[in-house]
Amino acid sequence: MKANPQHVNMRSINTQIPLVLLAVLLLSAFVPVIPLTLIYVNSMLNALLEIALGKSSTAFYNGINIVGTIASLVVYILAKRRIWKIISTCLYALFLIPFAILNTKNWVYDNLPYFLPFLIHGVIIVIPLYLIGIVKERIQHK
Repeated sequence: MKANPQHVNMRSINTQIPLVLLAVLLLSAFVPVIPLTLIYVNSMLNALLEIALGKSSTAFYNGINIVGTIASLVVYILAKRRIWKIISTCLYALFLIPFAILNTKNWVYDNLPYFLPFLIHGVIIVIPLYLIGIVKERIQHK
């Protein structure tokens, strides 16, 4: 029985996109340009919302990042086309990476290599996307 190539491609894309994000985050941990750029872009978006809404606090900043993360996960779950999966993955990274890094900045990293926190964040951040991809593959396979 011959498999439908489009079906096979769509099944594999559900786990390929999170793995590509993981590879990018792991490689960028050694020269953390991408995580730091995401922090700056995220801060600019949050600053625009703070100016527009007239609110400024850590809770407001965290709330925006949590809502953005959940919304991008919902879009990722519901996305049928590859482009929407990629866009939602980028938005997920844009909201969750700065949230994770800035909320763990008080952890003691003095005795650790500088890249270890970025590696840990990268792996932890990709786990939900990868699990969603596996579940979607199993549902599509049935």
